[in-house]
Amino acid sequence: MIEIAIDSPLLAEWLQTAFLDDNGEVFLPCGAFGSELDAMLCAVHDRVAVVQHNGHTYAPAPWLAKEHPREARTISTIAASIRARMGLAGRKAGVRNRIIVASTAKNTR
Repeated sequence: MIEIAIDSPLLAEWLQTAFLDDNGEVFLPCGAFGSELDAMLCAVHDRVAVVQHNGHTYAPAPWLAKEHPREARTISTIAASIRARMGLAGRKAGVRNRIIVASTAKNTR
């Protein structure tokens, strides 16, 4: 499992974090799409693996897309982007890394 952090001054750290497992499954923060507690309970009920990290719950992108159809396109785009960037990183399977991905977003505060 690899922890991926998007370097963005616009987002809280937990929103900047995603995970990629050895099978290429992307786990995104449940709280970005609704209640983390509800998502965790639904995932457990559906027998979906989740990642707990620093008090936040991360679920597989396809499951999140199914649970949040209005955001399905965005979820799929984010997951595909993470997979594409990680394909270029030359990661070794089974090695836990934290990778920082530079964001193109600008601070507009």
